[in-house]
Amino acid sequence: MKMTTEDFDAYVEECFRDIGSNQAKLLEEHDLGKYDDFWLDQTKESLQFKSDGKVGIEFEITLIGSWSGESNSWMWAWANENITDGLRTKSAKIKGLADYTGYDIFVNEAFEAGESIAHQLTAMAAHYLDAIGIYIAPSGNLKTFIALIKVK
Repeated sequence: MKMTTEDFDAYVEECFRDIGSNQAKLLEEHDLGKYDDFWLDQTKESLQFKSDGKVGIEFEITLIGSWSGESNSWMWAWANENITDGLRTKSAKIKGLADYTGYDIFVNEAFEAGESIAHQLTAMAAHYLDAIGIYIAPSGNLKTFIALIKVK
């Protein structure tokens, strides 16, 4: 059954509140801003934060998707063939939001979307995955949205 527009909007707000609270706790407990680099290791399915080349903290992750500022578009991680099969399989759990909300946006591989939509999709996916936080990895005009599942 498809959520009404009002229910969907309320769900998005709930997800933003939830991930905002989780993010604040994550930053308070782990001070991610003190690290000068990060490394996404697809084989280990982890995200490492480093200083002076040394890993300070490592997270188990689920990739959510990527947003391109150049094409103003979103692609779900499960649809991205440049991602390992293991991470694509983990990311495919997000498709369950289509059943939960009744909206096909969660099963459409890629589509035109502004950056604010990318943040909304990320909040919903992180909430759905019960993530402890998110990280947005920048790379030129591309931003990769990552759910931090737990500290390794």
